[in-house]
Amino acid sequence: MKNLTEAFLIFIAGMLLIAIIAVVMSYPIMWLWNACLVPAVDGVNEITVLQALGLNVLVSIMFVYKGRPADKKNND
Repeated sequence: MKNLTEAFLIFIAGMLLIAIIAVVMSYPIMWLWNACLVPAVDGVNEITVLQALGLNVLVSIMFVYKGRPADKKNND
């Protein structure tokens, strides 16, 4: 039972660490959007950290997973 509790705590700590890293990595997106895009384009609003995190996830789904070798058919 002690090993199960330790494994659960390690899992929770890992998930918390991943969430913190994701939020920290979304700050540059928020800064670039708010500092560069908002003044240049009319009608574009500033975004929050959570919206920047959503953009980060969306872009990674669209571009990172698109070119995986498992998705390509082997024509040999």
